[in-house]
Amino acid sequence: MALAAPVALVDFGFTPREHVWLAGVTMVSNVPFWSFKEVNWKKRVPLWVILACVVAISVVASRPSLVLFALFMAYGLSGYVMCIVAARPKDSHDVLGVFRLALQSPWRETVPPLAAEFPKELAARHAVMLEKRPEANPGEFKLEPNRAGGTWFVEPQFVRGTLIEGSELARSVPEGLARAIYLAFLISEVHPFLDGNGRISRLVMNAELSRTGEARTIIPTLFHEEYVDCQRQLSRQDNPEGHIRALTLMQAWTLAFDYSDIDALISSVKKTNALERARSQFKLTMPDGPPISNS
Repeated sequence: MALAAPVALVDFGFTPREHVWLAGVTMVSNVPFWSFKEVNWKKRVPLWVILACVVAISVVASRPSLVLFALFMAYGLSGYVMCIVAARPKDSHDVLGVFRLALQSPWRETVPPLAAEFPKELAARHAVMLEKRPEANPGEFKLEPNRAGGTWFVEPQFVRGTLIEGSELARSVPEGLARAIYLAFLISEVHPFLDGNGRISRLVMNAELSRTGEARTIIPTLFHEEYVDCQRQLSRQDNPEGHIRALTLMQAWTLAFDYSDIDALISSVKKTNALERARSQFKLTMPDGPPISNS
């Protein structure tokens, strides 16, 4: 006995031609799909899994054509959903780790021990920050040379030694803002990790500020490019004035907000253009209105 109206098995608004087109595009694309290789078929399972399988078989048996087609369509679309999720900026996975280092003790108010233990503790904090991104080698120092534009950073074999000697020199720098700026530049200049060097450098900077009871410093999005330019000027031209002035200015900017009301704070931050990106179109301002100049 033949099935009645086979074309009408399922109609989700797609024609047969569109079904074929979608399947063809999916077959030749790089869209990721779950391969089920992670499933351990030999592992013992709890009773509820067996019961769930029985229920699933019953559902399929009730309307095989409809249920099976729906499952195949869901699997076919799942790859595109995974692709969209994977398109999020990689840094978005690090938010929780950065939050923990910035706000939880002991990280928020202690800097890595200077000298011999400095690299070890710095790597431990990096592991916390990037724990959700194993591909970034959290807590592991770089194995290959890295650079930003035309600036090459410290060679991998010199990373630990440079961090030890550089942090030892920090003892000669006055505590507080001066030492915070120095430590931030040291870590950024060595660039010891595959990723997250800028963030970990600023987290250590703020830990030093909290340790000495000074106001912490935020580098807003709109000011980040200018901040990096000042770092580059120090790195390439041995001119620290712009870098020191920029961080001193950002500390004053951070201190100018009222943090007692989160909604009012967000509104105030937005009014300063801090979350914008185009320096050619926007100027960073203080909360009370006047524009900021680092010249």
